[in-house]
Amino acid sequence: MTLNYRETSEYFSDSPIIDAFGHLRVSNPTTLFDSQFEYNALPLLWETVLVAGGTATHLPNESAIRLRVTTVSGDKVTRQSRQYVRYQPGKSQFIVMTGVIGAAKANVSRCIGYFDDENGFYFHQNDTSIGVVHREFTSGAVVNHRFAQSDWNLDTMDGNGPSGITLDFTMSQLFTIDLEWLGVGRLRYGFNIAGKIVYCHEINHANDLTTSHTTTANLPLRYEITNTGTAASNSDLLQICQTVISEGGFSDERGQIGSASNGITAISVTTRRPVLSIRPKATFNSIVNRAEVIPLGVSVFTGGQNVFWELVYDGTLTGASYASTNANSIVERDIAATAISGGLVVASGFVAAGGAGGKGGGESANITSKLLLGSNIAGDVFTPLSLVATSFTGTGTVHGELSWKELY
Repeated sequence: MTLNYRETSEYFSDSPIIDAFGHLRVSNPTTLFDSQFEYNALPLLWETVLVAGGTATHLPNESAIRLRVTTVSGDKVTRQSRQYVRYQPGKSQFIVMTGVIGAAKANVSRCIGYFDDENGFYFHQNDTSIGVVHREFTSGAVVNHRFAQSDWNLDTMDGNGPSGITLDFTMSQLFTIDLEWLGVGRLRYGFNIAGKIVYCHEINHANDLTTSHTTTANLPLRYEITNTGTAASNSDLLQICQTVISEGGFSDERGQIGSASNGITAISVTTRRPVLSIRPKATFNSIVNRAEVIPLGVSVFTGGQNVFWELVYDGTLTGASYASTNANSIVERDIAATAISGGLVVASGFVAAGGAGGKGGGESANITSKLLLGSNIAGDVFTPLSLVATSFTGTGTVHGELSWKELY
């Protein structure tokens, strides 16, 4: 019996049974982000931007979101995850997204993938065809490298490729992307059909480029439909479900720990008012701040009256004046705001007043959550986290502290 070692080697080096780094897919995957739309459009996890006549509608019976544009040129709908999912060097990043792109139509562009306005990897349908795109900003300007279906180098999936499969984009598809990154790693695009991944196109960068192929692999998930001109009829893009997985586990990043407080100067509180707020800086080292801020804990101390405290996510502050916590931090704090409205209360509690000897009461709490502090798509609105206090009677004096972890 003759063993063909070359064939065996090639099969294992380019196969759905291996991850982006050539490791057999036998390791425990770690989910970094996932979402499904059974009850609503998850506005705390996804930002929706509507332009002109664009709409986004939750379809509860389908657990999906319908992105729709009319016939008018310039209509656009973008749905992007608020989280920029962290990539960990040396681990295969595996992205799975489901949806229905629909039939190609003149002057309609549809995109599904792991990307933002500057960098990323996605599937793109234009007037006539489907393609995969590698978007990069390494030169300081956005460059989209698009590979049409007819140019896919692994399987054109038009009935003439190795799989024999013909893709039908009027039907739901399970889109997959995996990447090594490390600045120069391999990138693969594919589809999961009948429980098996069929890769359609790969891009190899090592030994081929003089620099990184993208600025970053820390990116959001995005669905987007745009009218590039006048369309013949309304057009839809269906968003169903998605996940980002680190293959081979994910080591807990220690990150940089930060803390902010109002120090030894107490803030007087009668009616409900913010004591302390934190949020990401707009830029860090002159770069738009897309780093991850993970709240860790809150501490509250009162010296005069019983106090009810709340931790409010994404509230609207009155009179805020933010200042950097320190030069090496991506976070800034505010202790000047005098009122707050809106937002989501993610934790609350009570602190008893001090006794006759003047000893104050205190409380601390763990506040880790999947609700991270970040920015909007445009990078000009940042999510604050505010410690808010209300005195039971009279005027109380309050000290507050918030701690967090920074990943960048």
